[in-house]
Amino acid sequence: MVDRTYPKSHASAIAPLSQAQVTLRIDSDVLKRFKLQGRGYQTHSDNLLRADMEAHL
Repeated sequence: MVDRTYPKSHASAIAPLSQAQVTLRIDSDVLKRFKLQGRGYQTHSDNLLRADMEAHL
């Protein structure tokens, strides 16, 4: 799994991956759990989805 969380000060030094804005329907309790983690919950969600994808290639 690649950790895509990095300090903003280094953001310009690392080429960002192409991302798409989407509407994703998930259970409200799942979203609440992610949001409880605070700032960066969307990046964390993306990392978990990527890890699952890579595990099933």
